[in-house]
Amino acid sequence: MIALDIDEYIIYLYRSAIKHGPEGTEMAENGSTKALDKTRWPARLIPLWITIAATIFGTVVLLALQHTAFPLVYVRFIFGSMIVLYLPGYSTILALFPRKELGSISMIALSIATSLAEVSILGLVLNYTPWGITLTTITLSLLIATLTSAVVVIIRKKE
Repeated sequence: MIALDIDEYIIYLYRSAIKHGPEGTEMAENGSTKALDKTRWPARLIPLWITIAATIFGTVVLLALQHTAFPLVYVRFIFGSMIVLYLPGYSTILALFPRKELGSISMIALSIATSLAEVSILGLVLNYTPWGITLTTITLSLLIATLTSAVVVIIRKKE
């Protein structure tokens, strides 16, 4: 069995669903994918949309859950770790490398390193603002940074 990248596997599932979809979205008998051109760029953005949804949901979880609610602390810890360690860097790496040039391991490593760099820079900038470094300010600034790079990815891949 060939090991597929997660992004490629999601795109494969999306295209196979389109192949058997409603009229106008089926592939031609000769194998051409001209019918898929209308839906091609959203299929490439599925991992990005998952990243956006996880970032927004994680931000809501971090800001809504109390740090004293015992069983929910673990959910808050998981989403907080994702927001700090992976999601901002992942969307930034997608913005920097619009084509599929990186493998899975390289993408994960660069995403974690980029996220840590972004958190450090945002913390330094927030230290000199009147709001300071609090849970709310760092969470919202990471949300803004992630969504900004996600918008850049959407604009670049749409062209």
